[in-house]
Amino acid sequence: SALVQSFKAVAANQSVVAVRSFNLKELLIDVLRSLHYETRRKVSEVLIECPDNIKLHSDAGALTQIISNLVMNSLRHGFAGQGVSNENNITITVESHPNGAFLNEIRLRYRDSGSGILGNIAPHIFEPFFTTKRDDGGTGIGLPVVKELAEQRLKGHIHFIAGDQKGTNENQGACFELSIPQDIRE
Repeated sequence: SALVQSFKAVAANQSVVAVRSFNLKELLIDVLRSLHYETRRKVSEVLIECPDNIKLHSDAGALTQIISNLVMNSLRHGFAGQGVSNENNITITVESHPNGAFLNEIRLRYRDSGSGILGNIAPHIFEPFFTTKRDDGGTGIGLPVVKELAEQRLKGHIHFIAGDQKGTNENQGACFELSIPQDIRE
């Protein structure tokens, strides 16, 4: 029953370009629940660290697509060729920054424990049609779409953080930080 409700919520979010108020943690739970069939084959734990009370007035569909694309990239690239392992995990951490670049900024950090993104590839990941999986059906449009959604529909920005948070190790997973206003009308 919960899975069906999540599918309905995610489908509604992705099909409508409408700004509305929603609870961020509930949206994240719905998106990840709808992707459970995919994640359960490679990821042992998906962790959401988000306060229960963060409300956004934003484009839920754009945010749903961003999270879905990041999860699918982790599965296709970060955990490629792997089965479920206790070391395979995805963590989404959300913090509110009232004095960020935007009024009442929300920072969402998405991190996986996969193979990471090599330093020579990282500068190109947001370029349309750049892919390392062309022979496996990759199109190179996933992350460019994520960037476009973040900037145009959510009025924010997204960037890649290499390796560990200091950027010194390329093989400790991929990390993206999305910064968006809590209310895109402001």
